[in-house]
Amino acid sequence: MLDIASSQELAAALSLLPAGLEHLGIRSLLFNSSLTPEHDLGISTAMLQDLQQLTYLELAGNKIQKFDHDSAVLQPLQAFASLVDLRLNSQSLHLNAAVDFDLTASMLSGAHRLTRLEVRADTWEADVLSGKSQLQHLHIPFSKLTGGSAPEAQLLSHLQHMQQLTYINLSCGLRRMEVGNPPAAAYSALTASSKLQHLGIRGCTLPAGVWRHIFPSDRQLPHLQFLNISGVRQLLQGSDGALYAPAPKGSGLVSCCPGLTFLVMHDLHHSTGLLKALQGLSALRTLCAGYAVYSIEGCNAVCQLTGLRDLSVICWTHGPPTDYR
Repeated sequence: MLDIASSQELAAALSLLPAGLEHLGIRSLLFNSSLTPEHDLGISTAMLQDLQQLTYLELAGNKIQKFDHDSAVLQPLQAFASLVDLRLNSQSLHLNAAVDFDLTASMLSGAHRLTRLEVRADTWEADVLSGKSQLQHLHIPFSKLTGGSAPEAQLLSHLQHMQQLTYINLSCGLRRMEVGNPPAAAYSALTASSKLQHLGIRGCTLPAGVWRHIFPSDRQLPHLQFLNISGVRQLLQGSDGALYAPAPKGSGLVSCCPGLTFLVMHDLHHSTGLLKALQGLSALRTLCAGYAVYSIEGCNAVCQLTGLRDLSVICWTHGPPTDYR
């Protein structure tokens, strides 16, 4: 786009896209900065209104602008009933500070064919997942969950029925702030899909005793290869704040997830016993752990994990985290 000199010219170029277009990805466009300052250029969501046949849409790495002052920036998505794959990244979209990048349930109310939803938003409503029974890939990290008085309960209720999910990343998105609501048992929805291959919930705040529900002894997740539970915190009755959680029991993790190849659990309280139990994961190749490795017993236990190709030991000292790899 080196001959584009203004947002108006960019809009004119995008208006030439055929109405029947099905696949559109706009990522990190390069403009002719000698003609105009880069901050003057942006993509208006107005251009999406004539592309209602899209099955794939990706916007990342460029500024995005509202198509009018009265509508939400993502409102045009409401007319996209054919969407199968949606990828929006607000962090790399360089939004103007005055533009809210919020995803509401109404914006995707007709997108029942979605199989992949990948959004980095300011906020998103739990009911975005309503009617998305075909969803396989859910990636909404670092985004505040909203919707009603109990958005996490709503989210978990939807996940419970989504049996096609192979990928879930809700890192730093679950921030349970009330003891007992929702109950620990409700979080079993995170692993309700037996097809799950990837689960990322790092930095989330979960209830005490939640691991036996996420990784129950009577459930098999044979396809789960990637698990990131680092920095998970828990709320305890009478506590002033959330504390780092204990790691899951090794026996339960091995029984439930025998195919794990990538396990990240630093900042969790885990024991040498857990490290010994991980010997039952014959496919384990990458392990990110914490303090327990520093003991002689911990070192010996890790040395028995002969299939490892990558070991990271991350701990807090007097400064920033130290990564011993």
